[in-house]
Amino acid sequence: MLKDFTPQERKVVLSITFAVMVRMLGLFLLLPVLSPYLKTLEGATPQLIGLA
Repeated sequence: MLKDFTPQERKVVLSITFAVMVRMLGLFLLLPVLSPYLKTLEGATPQLIGLA
């Protein structure tokens, strides 16, 4: 599928793909650690934790 793109288009597509991949990886690595920690903070509510 990428062979139909020009080199410049291929570079842009792969750059965006990499950025989204890193974002999702960070999200799924951070949330399981962040949520239990935030529950220990004073004034933390489920709504505020979800917003964070």
